[in-house]
Amino acid sequence: MSRRTLMAFDGDLGGNPNNPDLDPQQVGQREMRAERAVDFSSTGALEVFREELEKVVGVHHAEGGAATQPDESSYDVTLIGHSMGTMVLNEWLRRDLLESKHSFYANIIYMAAACSVRDFGRAVVPYLLQHPQSQFYNLMLHPLADLRERSRGYDLPPRGSLLVWLDSFLTDPQTPLDRTLGRWDNIISATELIPQSVRGQVTLKAFALAPYNDPTPPSGQPDYGPQEHGQFRGRPYWCKAFWASDEPVVPGIDCKGASK
Repeated sequence: MSRRTLMAFDGDLGGNPNNPDLDPQQVGQREMRAERAVDFSSTGALEVFREELEKVVGVHHAEGGAATQPDESSYDVTLIGHSMGTMVLNEWLRRDLLESKHSFYANIIYMAAACSVRDFGRAVVPYLLQHPQSQFYNLMLHPLADLRERSRGYDLPPRGSLLVWLDSFLTDPQTPLDRTLGRWDNIISATELIPQSVRGQVTLKAFALAPYNDPTPPSGQPDYGPQEHGQFRGRPYWCKAFWASDEPVVPGIDCKGASK
């Protein structure tokens, strides 16, 4: 997962820095690498997308708005990552900071985040400190839903979501901060990592525990939200009500304008 994250930005360079076929003029020159790239040997597809997005937003703001703060003419850019996608977004934000870019993201939403609490503290927290109008939402399963998830009907593999597997045996966390951000118990015990000055920008939300595991609520049952790691993609994750509201958000509803 970590290797694929780096390759999304650095191309083959992220997976094999000793590749003799890499162009030495490309290696180590991160600035505008996407514009000079002729293939994905030293530039990943996500790096190309990131630079193209920056150019589009920059042109828009040049015609009538500031890029660093929201206004009526600003694009409302929202970053949403699920599971490993949060590792990608951490790298995205970290590169913005390292390259002194001032891109403004109105909302950053992490769902069942596979990144570590420590990585969140090194990428998202510094971004929030520099952008006091940005909002961060960390969406999680109910702690018992994380523990009870089953991968097969025969119940042969260990129970638990991917995040439980990562914390328990797929990785080797050296400290509690090296456990996954997307589990309620992990982030609640580490809230001191979030500075007081940005706590008003952070929302931590765990969904309720349902008496069912179906991707969508059975007939006559209320929607308690996702109950398994993979069910976030079947919910209206683009709706602000899904990020912060205590009320159920029914799958398939029209959320047009809900984020305003």
